[in-house]
Amino acid sequence: MQLRDIVTPLIILPAAAVLSWVFPQYNTAFIQVGLQFVALLFFLAGILLSILYHRGRVLAALMLMLLTAAAFASPVVLLLEPYQTTMVYRLLQLSMPLLLCVIAISPRRRILDPASLVWLASIALLVFAVWAVPNTEQAPRLLQPLFTLQLLPFLPPQLLPQALPQISIAMALFGLLCVILVESTYHRDPSLSLAWICAYAAVCLALITLETPARAILWFTAAGAVLAVGLIQHAHRMAFIDALTRIPNRRALDEQLSRLRSRYAIAMVDIDHFKAFNDTHGHKMGDQALRKTASHLREVDGGGKVFRYGGEEFTILFPGKTAREAGRHCQALRERIAGEPFFFRGSNRPRKLRKAEKHRRRPTRKREASDSLQITVSIGVAAQGDRASTSARVLQLADQALYHAKKNGRNRVIVARDDAPR
Repeated sequence: MQLRDIVTPLIILPAAAVLSWVFPQYNTAFIQVGLQFVALLFFLAGILLSILYHRGRVLAALMLMLLTAAAFASPVVLLLEPYQTTMVYRLLQLSMPLLLCVIAISPRRRILDPASLVWLASIALLVFAVWAVPNTEQAPRLLQPLFTLQLLPFLPPQLLPQALPQISIAMALFGLLCVILVESTYHRDPSLSLAWICAYAAVCLALITLETPARAILWFTAAGAVLAVGLIQHAHRMAFIDALTRIPNRRALDEQLSRLRSRYAIAMVDIDHFKAFNDTHGHKMGDQALRKTASHLREVDGGGKVFRYGGEEFTILFPGKTAREAGRHCQALRERIAGEPFFFRGSNRPRKLRKAEKHRRRPTRKREASDSLQITVSIGVAAQGDRASTSARVLQLADQALYHAKKNGRNRVIVARDDAPR
């Protein structure tokens, strides 16, 4: 997870907390209406993005928050005076965290999938029931015992919101724990995972402040903003991050090169005999070799930034470096890759061993030599200079140097001369 994936949600929630704290001092009709329009914009933006990127879970959550928040926005709030609003608040505080939790941990589905349509219909039905049930004669007799349950005797009373039933607090904490465990266990998109956790926390704060509708709308706005930003970051990852190796792709390289103005060097890296490797061991093993090589390349020294250029080719960008300086870093990288064997990662491999490899701990059993292969790379390096004033020319020279490295026996680094006249 990159820093920008963490910073944005963690800025939105503290900002909402500050605004919620100072809100009573500036609580005017104009600000309330403006806040409602801002909330609506965030919800609509998130809904459109979730439809565009086929995120049914996010769509269901945003629809639920939109329907709930709309019930507290004028002029709808004028229609709710006849209702038993206190009981409505209690039902929302109890049911909404649980439903959001179920949505968050549900499997990914297409938006037009029948199950997704059932979800949306269930959300609308639940919101209708929450507002309709408290107006029945039997509601107080049936629901009051539920809201008086004491489920958190181990917590000091001063730490619990007095206006909130303990069962609602317990449901919210249970849901938050489930969302954190699921998002961290299944390794979903990091930006969306963090957005889910932060949005869930914001919704819980909104439910706590339901009796102050303006503050509740503020927290609903924060939840919608977090999910919308998470979708935007997810779209960025889809566009600029290679799905297999989890490193930036060629589009990200072109964007990076377009912004460079100072001197830089580029290294083109190619896995040796990769086609024969695929033909012998299969594409699944080939994918493992690509991921393993990418993990080595990310550890390059000299401030190098790694990109997947295409196929078995990678590119390393060295800002502010000469070709000779970048070549020394590439030579150390090549030796490190050649010196570490590549072990098979078959489905029959013991789970404890897989976990040990993942955390780079010592394996629990000795590996046989037949379980491993050697992966080597050939590298061509070129830098911006007299022979190459544009990034396209630098890439061409680096590619030519890579060709010479492969022609001269592979598993070597060739540095193109950058001081010769054009």
